[in-house]
Amino acid sequence: MPAKQFVSQHKLKISLLFLFMIALIVINNVHNRKNLTEMDHSVASMYQDRLLASTYLFDLSSQLHEGDINGLKKTIDQYEKTYLIPQEKIKWQEFKSSMVAVTHAQPGKADKSAAMKAAQENLKQLIHIQAEEGKRLFRQTHADIQWSYLGYYLELSLLLIMCMMSIHLMGITKDSYDPLAGKSPLRIIP
Repeated sequence: MPAKQFVSQHKLKISLLFLFMIALIVINNVHNRKNLTEMDHSVASMYQDRLLASTYLFDLSSQLHEGDINGLKKTIDQYEKTYLIPQEKIKWQEFKSSMVAVTHAQPGKADKSAAMKAAQENLKQLIHIQAEEGKRLFRQTHADIQWSYLGYYLELSLLLIMCMMSIHLMGITKDSYDPLAGKSPLRIIP
């Protein structure tokens, strides 16, 4: 096989390898963008649906204890604007039912005291749900960040390999390849 044809075939194989590496980089980039979108959603949810919601629950507890009905209504409206997971929706409905019992019970009666205790217990359970969901979002975001780091390292490695291959390709010329003299730029060990 003539040297020129060998070099051309070698360059073709390396070019195909380059295309494969570029495809891997593009796929990795798309995956990383998806991870960034998920991280953005998780961080926003941690703030809006967990941190703010927890403060609303704390406010509800204080307002319930103080008997601030107008404050309760406003805070209930704010809390209902947050995203509620299914378990949270159930507890929220239980809280609202207990609030109906609190507002309809006679002051100083045992049924009002029981309704207040039920409402406070529902708030405690909702706060616990907030903490658990916040922890889950944190873990998910942390995992997404770790996968992004792995993707960045993969991209960097592929780019370095492509650079080394490019430098190697630049050294392949008709003059640098002489199979009869044992000269080959493709040999790794002399």
